[in-house]
Amino acid sequence: MLLFGKLLPVFLPSRLKKQSMTYVVSVESLESRAMLATYSVSNLNNSGVGSFRDAIDQANANAGTDEIAFTVAGTVSLTESLPFITQPVLIDGSTAPSFDGTPVVAINFDGASGFEFHEGSDGSTLQSLAIVNAGTAGVTVSSNDVSLFGNYIGVLVDGETPAGNTAGGLVITSSSSGNQIGKTISVSSGSLAVASGGNLISGNNGSGITIFGNNNLIQSNLIGTTISGDEALPNTGDGIEVKPGSEGNLIGNDNPVAGVSWYDQTGISIQPITAWQGIRSAGTAEDFLICGTSGDTGVLYNGEISGENGIAYTVDFPSALQTSVYGPDLVSTENNLVRLVGSYINSQSSDRYGFFYEGTLSELALGSGIYRPIPNPATEGTFNYAHSTDGGLVVGGYDGPTESGSNLGPISAYIYDVDSGEFLESDMMYPDAVSTTAYGIWHNGGTSYTIAGGYSMGPVDQSSDLTLPIGDAYLVDFDSVTKSFSNWQSFSYPNASGDGDIVTHFEGISGEQSGVYTLAATSQSVGEDGGIIGSFVKVIRNTNGSFGDAEWYDLNDPNGDILMTSVSGNAVTGVVISSEGPSTFQATINTGFQLSNVISGNNENGISLDDASSNTIVMNYIGTALSGDSTIPNDQNGILVTNNASNNMIGGQATGGNAPVSYNTDDPPVFFRPPQGNLISGNTGNGILISEGATGTTLSGNYVGTTASGTEPLGNSLDGVAIENATNTSLLGTTFQQSPFVFYNVLAGNSGNGLRITDSSNTTVQANFMGVGADNETIVANGENGLLASGSSSTIQAGGVIPMGNVVAGNEANGIDIRDTVSGFVSFNNFTGLLAFAGAAPNKLDGIHITSVGGDNLIRTCLIGGNGGNGIVLAASATGVTIEDTAAGTNSDISNPIPNAGSGIVIKDQAHNNVIGGYQPSVETRVHLSGT
Repeated sequence: MLLFGKLLPVFLPSRLKKQSMTYVVSVESLESRAMLATYSVSNLNNSGVGSFRDAIDQANANAGTDEIAFTVAGTVSLTESLPFITQPVLIDGSTAPSFDGTPVVAINFDGASGFEFHEGSDGSTLQSLAIVNAGTAGVTVSSNDVSLFGNYIGVLVDGETPAGNTAGGLVITSSSSGNQIGKTISVSSGSLAVASGGNLISGNNGSGITIFGNNNLIQSNLIGTTISGDEALPNTGDGIEVKPGSEGNLIGNDNPVAGVSWYDQTGISIQPITAWQGIRSAGTAEDFLICGTSGDTGVLYNGEISGENGIAYTVDFPSALQTSVYGPDLVSTENNLVRLVGSYINSQSSDRYGFFYEGTLSELALGSGIYRPIPNPATEGTFNYAHSTDGGLVVGGYDGPTESGSNLGPISAYIYDVDSGEFLESDMMYPDAVSTTAYGIWHNGGTSYTIAGGYSMGPVDQSSDLTLPIGDAYLVDFDSVTKSFSNWQSFSYPNASGDGDIVTHFEGISGEQSGVYTLAATSQSVGEDGGIIGSFVKVIRNTNGSFGDAEWYDLNDPNGDILMTSVSGNAVTGVVISSEGPSTFQATINTGFQLSNVISGNNENGISLDDASSNTIVMNYIGTALSGDSTIPNDQNGILVTNNASNNMIGGQATGGNAPVSYNTDDPPVFFRPPQGNLISGNTGNGILISEGATGTTLSGNYVGTTASGTEPLGNSLDGVAIENATNTSLLGTTFQQSPFVFYNVLAGNSGNGLRITDSSNTTVQANFMGVGADNETIVANGENGLLASGSSSTIQAGGVIPMGNVVAGNEANGIDIRDTVSGFVSFNNFTGLLAFAGAAPNKLDGIHITSVGGDNLIRTCLIGGNGGNGIVLAASATGVTIEDTAAGTNSDISNPIPNAGSGIVIKDQAHNNVIGGYQPSVETRVHLSGT
């Protein structure tokens, strides 16, 4: 296999020791500290030798990083403020006797100033203390990169008794950035949360956390509850308050990868498996085709990712000395027809040649089928690796003449057509690059393909000169008819530490979810001893068809470095390179919602963003207990975004294979909770209020008004989401390139409206459920309308082209209510009173009720049925409404009635100047009224 411009051995000994293990992808740890001086706290006195104050004085006097450890447990009762912390220090309450995961040492400030990390204390850590009764904030951070783990702030060591700090729990000042408040953990109870590194921040006078600075991480904390996570212990202000000018803060954990399930090749019938090189789905969710090398022959395995309950086949190019298989493709599930590509060495030369194989699995078992060599496009080349095949095309790489200065010559990529036996492109090259590899290809359908690999602006072989330019990964689209490339995009490994250069290649590509590509990436630091990093990468297409930013998830194995070789959905193959030698593996990347913070029970908002920009709120429970099925209300809103706050994200757009809507019985619905959303329920005000000039707020993947299941009510007392005097707000559940509802918001179970838009402009609402549970089956009614547009709101896009329509059904009043002077409201491809592509879920009143006099409102291509009132009502003085291409009273394919209880369309009162059917002549039925 050619990687990083070096010919790496493909015949690797297999030494994975265990059949199945699960590891956390990343583990936070304290950085190593050279010359660590330790100062002990041996008594609970206010001052003097052995006191906590004395230890801080000594640490401040000693340059470099120090540790303060405790040989005593109990309460340190202060009579005056502690010194500012001015040097890096680890203050570690977990060193105290009888420590069992929760604090046993309390610092009682008794009205004195709380902890203050000042200039010079960058990189400090404060952990496992109870911090109570300060006359200021419990902790104030004015330096950078400070960590708080496992503390009780405002609560005594029992985790239940309030002992609040006067000016809030924690304040991060405007001069401070890069702080981490809580570790990345998975928890099942409150005590485990703190034992594992989260903080309990409750009972304070003021907000639990106030943030003025930038780029801080707040995760795995309980804020406003007791340690059990099931009772309120309020902060008197907000749970978390993000102040004007603060930006780039992450509240929650945005990594949806929970862990990796690793498997070795023990169960494979052909042994040894020296290297896996390719993987593709074998037609079911459980089975895969995995190919590679076994000794001097190739091997194809068909079965479960674990290596159990499958069948292995030998792949041996005729008369070859060695055969390796790099890419499988299942052409037909009816007869198990497969295509394979790889390389071989014959007896006449040490050169490596590419090949293609086609045959059924039965033929492969008998040693038959069709083998065909793929020629090297370069007459002077010495190797040709056919790396991947899909949809009748093959991509690979070969070497050219050596006069460029590279030992092997510059690497070029090719695209080979299986049916014609010709190269569609024999010198595929990233723009302006000297060397390009193509390791993976994915057939998007029709003539569209996406290719993944790597490139370099110089010769990729660096064995003789490590200063040669290095490479990055790329994606590109290819049209097999026009033979044209589009959307070239480069990707660089983002997590490098230090200043060294990193080589990165994509080793495989999979596009099993529409508009979403998963990729196997391998990166290496430049240098003889550079470490190798394997990453699972996800790229989502933008609406315009270009590639979005990549999300990188590094894989760690305790046995050594990871070298990735291929990917299929969330399944990957690769090699672990350890001190004992290389060993091959297959693995599953486990993704899903992972609870981070619980922010509940506070006297004001759960979270407020006040003139703050580019912050992210992800994977939190806000207004509920730790269980997610009972309420601990914040007394105002779950989340408040206000006062010109801009470009903030609530939730996230990671996907977990979610396809909760079935178009036909052969493709049953698949329901997964959107991995990065929040649960925002049970609050006394709105679930989310976006107001006072806030702009650019995006909501994706959230459950607002339900339990954690998304199918039972746990409503906010007002609206689920209220947008007041705000602009450019988006509630997005998918993009044009993706399947329906892949990261949808569920706005259901609230006492008011699911969504209210008042005096706001440029609002987009696409692929959400309003009044229906997350399973597209259960009615979880909002107490009023599903969607209310009111006041002077303008330019509201509710729905869009498939797959962007909403489900607005099951509500106590109307599905959609458009009133006052609302203008520019477009309802497009929405299900109103109906489940998505299914039966009725009646709104109790009308499907769509319009009284607006604003004009320019459009109902287009909607399905409106099953409602308790009428399908569409134009009433009062409604004017300027157009209804076209819409069906009232039928199912989605207009083949069976699903009647509204009243009429299909009602025009009454002084409604005037409205159009039913559109202005343009058409041979199609423009409005279909049936079953009413």
